[in-house]
Amino acid sequence: MAELSQPADELASAGSQAAVRSRAQIDRLAALCDKLRRRGRSHDFVRLLLPLLRSLSRYARRELRTRLAAGDLPGGHTTVGELLDEVTVAAWDGFARRPQNQPLDLWLLQLIDQALQRACEPIAQQSLDERQAILDSEARDAFRSEWVEMPSEMESIELSSLIPAHSSVGAWDELDIETKQANLDEIFAQLPRLQRQSLMLHVVEGYDRAEIADFQSRPREEVDSDLASAERTVRRIFQEQGWLQLEEDLENETFARTRRTHRS
Repeated sequence: MAELSQPADELASAGSQAAVRSRAQIDRLAALCDKLRRRGRSHDFVRLLLPLLRSLSRYARRELRTRLAAGDLPGGHTTVGELLDEVTVAAWDGFARRPQNQPLDLWLLQLIDQALQRACEPIAQQSLDERQAILDSEARDAFRSEWVEMPSEMESIELSSLIPAHSSVGAWDELDIETKQANLDEIFAQLPRLQRQSLMLHVVEGYDRAEIADFQSRPREEVDSDLASAERTVRRIFQEQGWLQLEEDLENETFARTRRTHRS
């Protein structure tokens, strides 16, 4: 158990983005999860997987909000906690069949996307005959309590990370988180799904372009093109909303005030 708990503790203490980028650590975690799955130890499997799933919950939350804003998902149809419940069960059920050349975190992201897609389907299209995996009650209680305790506050994405040419966009960055999130939800809803996914995985989650291309099963050139297109769209929307012009006006005003101060 000491061998099993160490990588989980490291993931929890390293922070979500650091955990995602630590490829060797993720590979070690996958090997340990495989041992537990083959031994039928669902409770230990879930507890070991929880820190990584928590690090991916930001992606699930953003995608859920964006699909709600775009009208692809009915309001109240599912929650982040319910999505992660479903992904945890799917991970236990399908772990032995997962592609061996695919990193564990990217496979879990794929399960999140699949769960979101099922949530977007009309009830009539959902099969009642699909086999559902069953975890023992102790394992279910373990991950359900984690989602209840999981922080739910909105996250702030700095505009300078979405528009790299602008090192700082102070007028935007000074807004409260709720206002920024509402604007970002509206912007992301206007991006095609693969563009939005590429942008979020690259800018926010820290995946490199080759990993994203492998995850999306398409050429690296298409990912590069989508990231460039997404950046142009974000820039255009913010120009239309006046944020970039406001920032330029503030910079000019600051420059003029500095010159007046030096003259005096």
